[in-house]
Amino acid sequence: MQANMLSVLKVLADKHCLKILTVIANDVNVASHTLQSAIGFSKKQHYSRTQQLLECGLVKRKHGIFSLTSFGKVIYRSKLKIDAAFKEYYALKAVDSILATKEISDHNRKELINNIVNDNGIKMVLLGNKS
Repeated sequence: MQANMLSVLKVLADKHCLKILTVIANDVNVASHTLQSAIGFSKKQHYSRTQQLLECGLVKRKHGIFSLTSFGKVIYRSKLKIDAAFKEYYALKAVDSILATKEISDHNRKELINNIVNDNGIKMVLLGNKS
C-alpha cells in the first residue's frame, strides 16, 4: 500500500501507533518481541499497530527487527517539530497578542520573538528565515 497523507495522519493520531513509532525512532532497531513487551500491548494490539505503520511506509521489518524507513525518519522529524510547537504554544499566543497591536517596529518584533520563543527552529520560522 502506498502511503498517502490521510493514512499517515490517521496513524499519527493514534496514540498507540505514535508510541510504537517513538520507541522505534529512539531505539533505531527494535526486535518485535522487545517492542511488544516494552510497550505492554497484547499480541493483537502490537500486530495491528505495527501493521498500520508498515502499510504507511513509516517502518520496515526485517527478520523481526523494526526500524524507521527514510520516509519514517522524515515524518518522525516533522512530529518532533510539532511537539516543539506545542511546547511553545503559550509563547506563540503571547507573540500573536503583542503583534496584533500593529504598533511594533520590525526590530522590536524580532527582539520580542528572540526573547519569548525558546526553540530556534520556531524562531527561524517566525522571523522568516526558514519554513
